[in-house]
Amino acid sequence: MGRWGIGLLLWTMQLYAQWCVSGVATSLNSPADDFAPVWDWINHRLLLSSTRQGASRIYVALWHDSTWGIPQELPGLAQDGHHLSYAVPVPGEGFYVCRYRAGRRQAYLTIARAWQQGDGKWYWEELPELHRGAEESFTAHPSLSPDGLVLVFASDRPGGIGGTDLWICYRQEDGQWGPPENLQVLNSPGNEITPFLLSSDTLYFASDGHGGAGGYDLYYSWRDKDGQWSPPEPLRELNTALDESDFCVLPFGDMALFARGGMRKDLDLMVARRCASAVFSSPPQPVPEGAP
Repeated sequence: MGRWGIGLLLWTMQLYAQWCVSGVATSLNSPADDFAPVWDWINHRLLLSSTRQGASRIYVALWHDSTWGIPQELPGLAQDGHHLSYAVPVPGEGFYVCRYRAGRRQAYLTIARAWQQGDGKWYWEELPELHRGAEESFTAHPSLSPDGLVLVFASDRPGGIGGTDLWICYRQEDGQWGPPENLQVLNSPGNEITPFLLSSDTLYFASDGHGGAGGYDLYYSWRDKDGQWSPPEPLRELNTALDESDFCVLPFGDMALFARGGMRKDLDLMVARRCASAVFSSPPQPVPEGAP
């Protein structure tokens, strides 16, 4: 890669990292925890998780006239008192949702599939290919790439580097997920959580193990043409001494949501927008032949 290619790569990485806090997403929040925003590309709505009614549930909010509507619980999904969170729409399959499953020693947060039949009822099934060999482990926070071919999640299963690591799976020809692989370059001795795939090659996540501003901080990584992920880059303008997590870019051009909490503070959803320097900066120009 020449100097121009390296410069373009660095500029691209800086562009993806340049987000600034715009304010609190007031209409989406409650006095309880509000977190895990995910844009539902299929139904053109926002999904989020909240404990505003006690147990964690999945809520839906609509965007209209540049304003968020009041979140409404996704009807019928919660059954038997299950705590549900981190719903991800999957084309043709319904949703991947986090819920607890009883283990030998305790209950573990796992990823299951939920879908509706013609009768309007919700049905559930486990995803054994994601949990094989890790049945007694935390496995949660799924994120699916827009093309549906890449899945990243957080887990403290055996074979990791720290507490909770990021793991990646690739969709196989038969439609099943291949074996999870540890994203080693992104993981630390601490905990990596809440991944968000902007594309199959662009990943945001939260970590408390990369020496950030404090608590959990937000990071970005980019995968090159050789399949290698770049070392994590912090979203400096968003990170504070509190906990930042659950970053999600929305299809409104320059808007993103993320969660902030900690220090006896409930999780709230925050709004981020592209910093002015990111909007108006220009990419580097090719170096003329023969230039020093």
